Formats: sequence, C-alpha cells, structure tokens
Amino acid sequence: MMLLRMSYSVVVGLVFALVALTAEHAANRWLLPRRWIWAGSLAATFAASAVLWTMAAPAAPPSFAAVSSPQVTRALQALWVLASAGVAAVLLLSAENLRLRRRRWTMARVDDVDVLVTDGLGPAVVGLFRPVIAMPRWVLRAPDGQRRSIVLREAEHLEAGDHTLIAFAMGAVALMPWNMPLWFHLRRLRVAIAKDCDARVLDHLLDAETSAEPVIEVSREPTPTARPTVIHVDSYLGWHPDAAPQTPQRAD
Repeated sequence: MMLLRMSYSVVVGLVFALVALTAEHAANRWLLPRRWIWAGSLAATFAASAVLWTMAAPAAPPSFAAVSSPQVTRALQALWVLASAGVAAVLLLSAENLRLRRRRWTMARVDDVDVLVTDGLGPAVVGLFRPVIAMPRWVLRAPDGQRRSIVLREAEHLEAGDHTLIAFAMGAVALMPWNMPLWFHLRRLRVAIAKDCDARVLDHLLDAETSAEPVIEVSREPTPTARPTVIHVDSYLGWHPDAAPQTPQRAD
C-alpha cells in the first residue's frame, strides 16, 4: 500500500537523521569533517526508501484500511508526480535564469584564480558540469587579505566538489519531495559543507600566518534554498564591505 510505504520511508529518514545528529555531535567534539555524515545519511535514507518500494507490500494495519483504496493510491501518485515536477521546474528555471545572467558576466583572474565577475550574485560556485567561481564586483575592491580569504573559500568549495554533493542531494529531494526528512538532510548537509569549508580556510590562513587581517564574521545559518546550478553555501567565514577588520588569533 502506497501510503504505508511512504510512512515507512519517513520513519526510516527520521531514524537516519537522529543517527547523523549524534555522529555530527561527536565530529564537532573531535574536529572531524561533518559533510560526509549528512551526505551518507541522506544517501542511506534515499536508498532504504527505494528498497522499500521494491519489496512486497506489507500487511496494512486496521488504521490504514480507510485510506488504502485505489482512489487514494491514485491521488497520492498524482500528487507525487506534481510535487516532483514542481521541484524539477524550479531547478530548471533557476538553471535557465543563471544561463542568461552569465552572458553579462566577465571573466577575470583574481589572486591566481579564474572567476566570473558579477554585478551582485555570489560569492558562489555556479554551474554543475562546468563549475566556476562567481564573484561580485565589490569583492575586487576589498582589502587584499579579505579578498584572498573570500577567493580561497570558494576555491575550497570548488576543489572539494561541494557543488556536486549538493546537486545530488537536491536530486534525491526532487525524486521524493514528500519525504520531509530528506529536506532536513539537505539543510544539515549545506550547513556541514559551509562549516567544513570554513575550517579548512581558517587552517590555511593561520598556517600561512597571513598579515592581511582577513575578517572573521559569524553569520546566520545557511538557508536550504534549492538552486541547482547556483551551488552557493553560505559561509560562517566571510567579509562584507561594511564589516570592521579583525585579526584572527592563532591558538597557543
């Protein structure tokens, strides 16, 4: 029965989410990467849900008898298709919007990194098959230290393949949009990717003992907005034209 399978899938997702939260807590304590915890949990949730749909339908409890009719099943199937189509449409429209906007951007080399200079979008990694760093024009006017830290963060995202990881996660959500734990996994994955990247950037900056005084600014948590080809993970390490410079201190 379709509704019962969907319910089982949601419960499985909740169980994996609780396990991932526990593992993330341990990773925070031991300063370990966190993004693979949520990527693995999301993949396990999706795979387990897919397996459930290939198995023979379990016997429905009496409480499900009233909603096990063929009419209810057809209605759920229609809603599933419409929801997936809606998510896919948003992703495709975002991709087309990005393609049109990229025509107005110019390529530049900033701190030995090739970037697309935009009028406002970014900093972000844009594109899936041919990803590139998009850098708003105000970053070019930033002090050298702040500019280097921003470019380094996006280069880290690009080198780590974070855009691909998020794209696969959004694909799983698009295929099962009714599975709310998958949306929660996507959100936590974006947060984990941002924190892991910021940790790597801070290591680079402190190891280099940069004298450029990069800004360290605590921002709000990233929002889970789905943008298929604008893979932009808000950072906890950033700079804004109005920010006051601060100097990172090396731990003794």
